[in-house]
Amino acid sequence: MGSHNFEATIYTNADMDTAYREAVEQARYEFGADPYNGTISTTEGVRLSPLAANGPIREDQISWESISGRLDHLNKWDVCEAIPILRVENARTEELGKLDATMTVPSELLSTPGHGDALSALLTKALRKTARTAGAVQARDWTGKSKTIPLPETPASYQVQFSSARIVQKPRVTTRATTGKTVTRYFILPTNTRSQMPAWESGYPTQAAARAALPQDLSSQHVLNGSHTSESWQIIAMTRREDGSPLVTHEVDAAAGKTVKATLTGRIQQVLSPSKATGEKGWLFYGWAAS
Repeated sequence: MGSHNFEATIYTNADMDTAYREAVEQARYEFGADPYNGTISTTEGVRLSPLAANGPIREDQISWESISGRLDHLNKWDVCEAIPILRVENARTEELGKLDATMTVPSELLSTPGHGDALSALLTKALRKTARTAGAVQARDWTGKSKTIPLPETPASYQVQFSSARIVQKPRVTTRATTGKTVTRYFILPTNTRSQMPAWESGYPTQAAARAALPQDLSSQHVLNGSHTSESWQIIAMTRREDGSPLVTHEVDAAAGKTVKATLTGRIQQVLSPSKATGEKGWLFYGWAAS
């Protein structure tokens, strides 16, 4: 059995412990009482998240990157953590097309997950700058055809939701020879195998030792329509350093520096009505669920 992280939201004026019990009961109602049902009900309790130090947080201001960091402090069958939240009515928007913008961004925004909001902010900034200077922006429709989108309203009426990025600068290439004594080991593989590279630790020190270990019987004695009356194997050799390290390492890193040039793509949206807090309170629970 494994585990995965979860988030569960419940809207209530109840205190944290009461809200937790409600969330657990709701999960059991929907997914059953199996202790491996993959929900909040597989946790053993709840504690207040250190991310909630300043009181309730608007749903649209939750830092999912920070929550991801908190998961390192939690375990399966452990307590989960809770953040008091304020329910937010989502903004009403109209999709206008796709924007491509080439810019230099901090490498960490592309090399680690959880930075969609920051990338959306960069795209939105680029869009609004163009709106102020040109009154229109070049974009693409949903078929990929180029189009001009007039932006007659105030720039703040538009935003861009990040969707993808393509690094356009040449990556840094590093090739290094490792050091140490080389060792050759021998491996027995079925002749028609397409399996992954065998584990270094499973190799034989000499070809003679590998020959001595070759199978002497069929893996199955069953014969079906004349098939499986014979099997064949092969012996191959692999050379590595004595500790199992490769002879040469080669790395192609497109985001090796502090910044990287990339083309960001996002969906242009006209904001018809902004998001707003409703005043309704609730709790966001997160942690690890047994599954």
